[in-house]
Amino acid sequence: MSDFKKPLPGIAKKIIWRCCTDESCYDFCPKGISKSILMIGLRFVLLQTGQGPLLLQIAENSMRKNLEKDPKFRLQRTIMRVMSPMGYPNKWLKDKRWDNTTRRIERAKNPRFDKIQEGETLFMPGCGHTYGMPHLVDLTMRILDESGVKYTTIGTPEFCCGGVFAVAGFLKGSFILGNRTGRALTKLKPDKVITACPGCFSAYTSKKFPTGIGKKTFSLPLSEHLEEGGIEVLHLSEYLSQLINSGKIQFKRKLNRPIAVLDSCSTGGRARTLGKGDVSAFQHEILKSIPGVEYRKLPILEDRSRCCGLTAKLTEKIASPFSILNPDLAYQSQKEVVNDALSQGIHDITTVCGGCAMMYGDGLNQMGNPVNFWDTQELLAYSMGLNIYPRHHTEIFDWMRLSPPYLKVGMISAIPRLIEVVSNALKHALSR
Repeated sequence: MSDFKKPLPGIAKKIIWRCCTDESCYDFCPKGISKSILMIGLRFVLLQTGQGPLLLQIAENSMRKNLEKDPKFRLQRTIMRVMSPMGYPNKWLKDKRWDNTTRRIERAKNPRFDKIQEGETLFMPGCGHTYGMPHLVDLTMRILDESGVKYTTIGTPEFCCGGVFAVAGFLKGSFILGNRTGRALTKLKPDKVITACPGCFSAYTSKKFPTGIGKKTFSLPLSEHLEEGGIEVLHLSEYLSQLINSGKIQFKRKLNRPIAVLDSCSTGGRARTLGKGDVSAFQHEILKSIPGVEYRKLPILEDRSRCCGLTAKLTEKIASPFSILNPDLAYQSQKEVVNDALSQGIHDITTVCGGCAMMYGDGLNQMGNPVNFWDTQELLAYSMGLNIYPRHHTEIFDWMRLSPPYLKVGMISAIPRLIEVVSNALKHALSR
């Protein structure tokens, strides 16, 4: 009921920033109101009135000003060049030439988007996948190559969905990015866009939201541009399901084990209320189609997804200087899901969300890895006869945690690697 002319009580702000925006509460609301868009709007208001967490206030202000002044994304390109090698597997870094490593990441981003022809199929891996799980992006492209799909990748700053900024309350910056990305895509006139990241999928397909003023509505500019341009947007799981049904994906191996699906809030609840609609069923269809798999469900999830904690940690834990004193609610939630799986005799869990894969990978590492956590593309690739080992994207958990305390003892052994990675990245950035 606040008019925001005076600071909100601390408990109110804590609830606003702790919300996972996974839409679990949507199912209980008698009016069917989306809580995600309300929380995102409240975060925006708090940031504009100087009541947001200090680190988020600084980040929002600097990012927005830079986006307004720099249409060529110079700062973003430099940050990407410096940060992206952090997720490179050790095997990639041991290549004799740094160019070999750079070429892999650039294949996922395709900086030569000016060569894209009208009517192409565009694959958007997403920034989290490209920089946090580059091995998984590489594997996904091998699946598409093996299936005979003709596609072109996009992933430079010009195609950023701005979704993560919107969730954090950075609506102004998200709108700037969305407008630029929408204009770039409509200019290219692709036949369809396939997104691996569920967050990108929601941003690319967002609905119209009520403003609370009469019948006035608004939507994210990115989805408006794509809708006006008649560009179809598919989540990767839906596209892979289509390839399986059309016979373009051929299975060569069996997976003789019980496997359960972890539904992502980004493909389920949040996609249903904010985006194109619930697409979580496709990962279930993919798993059921793999020969030998004993398809199982996690009873604790019932018909609702549960946030892995990525959103909450972004806004409430990472941004708070006192986060180390707060309980890690995401880890506790993950533990409940894992214990539920173990009680059912399930030792393998899969998901199509890279954010979930990273968050659960971190949590399971802390638990002693009682279950195997797979991205659905890994299982699909293995059943197609492709080599998925070693699973490079788990290396980051050997020296870093995604929850307080963030650093581990293993970080000491990673210091030489970090120095080498950053120095090489800076040399490349400065040479351009």
